[in-house]
Amino acid sequence: QILEKGSKIYCVDSKAKLYGPFDVIVGADGVFSLVRKCSSNRSGITGLIGDARWARDKFWDFGTTRIRRGADLAIRDGIECGLLLLEDQCDLGKFDAKHKRQQRILLYWTTCTLFLVLMILTQIT
Repeated sequence: QILEKGSKIYCVDSKAKLYGPFDVIVGADGVFSLVRKCSSNRSGITGLIGDARWARDKFWDFGTTRIRRGADLAIRDGIECGLLLLEDQCDLGKFDAKHKRQQRILLYWTTCTLFLVLMILTQIT
């Protein structure tokens, strides 16, 4: 769980132990990321790297990229995100969890709209 108190954030684990305060939390906790679930409305203070950031977007390859190259991509993400944090204390860029959620919602609605348009076109012809 992620808690906000003022401009600082704290993490609470499954045993109710409190960690923090932190300026930024970056989740590298895999495909079923708890950080992604807890950070849906927090912009600029929670980020995602590795499988937590991109594994669910690449559903068409049935996980082969994650299995073959997941660690490489996670390390690259970690280095790039770390450099962003060194340059600007709170700008996570493409690693921002809220930005990632907005991309997924946009993809979902675009797919639904395309499907609906195709259904309407097939009914007309």
